[in-house]
Amino acid sequence: MEDDGRGGGSASGENVEMEKKNSPEGETKVKRKMKTPSQLEVLEKTYAMETYPSEALRPELSVKLGLTDR
Repeated sequence: MEDDGRGGGSASGENVEMEKKNSPEGETKVKRKMKTPSQLEVLEKTYAMETYPSEALRPELSVKLGLTDR
């Protein structure tokens, strides 16, 4: 990582800065919801078998877990 001369450089400060850059002014950012332990378990098992779930599998998972497919 390069020093930009501003000092600090903590990971949390960088994340806040990136969020500001990525969200245009006046547009509210939708926060991600926490996954339940059971949802995480299913997702981890699925991704262990298939790193990139197919277009057909993603909607199935979203219905099964009560999440969006993105």
